[in-house]
Amino acid sequence: MNLFWTLLITALVLAPVSIFIDRVINPWQARKRIERLLRKIREGKFKPPHFDETVLFDGEGFSINNDKSGKQSVRMLWTEVVKATVYKRDMFSTDLICVFFYRPGETDMEIHEEMNNWMNFIAALPNHLPGCKQVETWLQDITVPAFAPNVTELFLRFDKPSKSEGAK
Repeated sequence: MNLFWTLLITALVLAPVSIFIDRVINPWQARKRIERLLRKIREGKFKPPHFDETVLFDGEGFSINNDKSGKQSVRMLWTEVVKATVYKRDMFSTDLICVFFYRPGETDMEIHEEMNNWMNFIAALPNHLPGCKQVETWLQDITVPAFAPNVTELFLRFDKPSKSEGAK
C-alpha cells in the first residue's frame, strides 16, 4: 500500500511540473530563439545554409531552381496566386515550414524553408501579394507547438485572376 501512495504522490507532483515545462518553458524558449533569428535577419547577420534548391522571384512571379541540375520549375505569376497557406510538415525529428500557393486550374507550388533564398522570399510576400501577412506576425505562431501542422492562411485573393493577367 505504501508503494501505491508513493507513486500517486509522485505523479501528482510531477504532472504539474511537466505540464508547466511543456506549456510555459518550451514555448518561451522557442519564442526567444525566433526573436534572435528575426533580429539577425533584420540586421543582415543571418547566413542560411546552402541547399540544392533556390527560390527565384521578381516583380512578376517566382519559381524554384535546382542548383545541381540547373533545371527551373514551372513559374507562377503573382497575379495567378489566389491563396497562400503556411504550415509545418512533421519530418520525424524536425519540422519543415512550408508555404503552399494555389492557382486555379494549373499546377500549385510549395516553397519550404530548406530552399535557398527562403527568408528573402517570405519577407517579400507582402510586397507582391497585397494583404499578405508579414512574416513577423505568423512565424512564431507556426513554430509552436512543435510537430503540429499549425495551418495558417497568409493570403486570399477575392477577385479571381483573369487569363489575360496570368498570361503576360
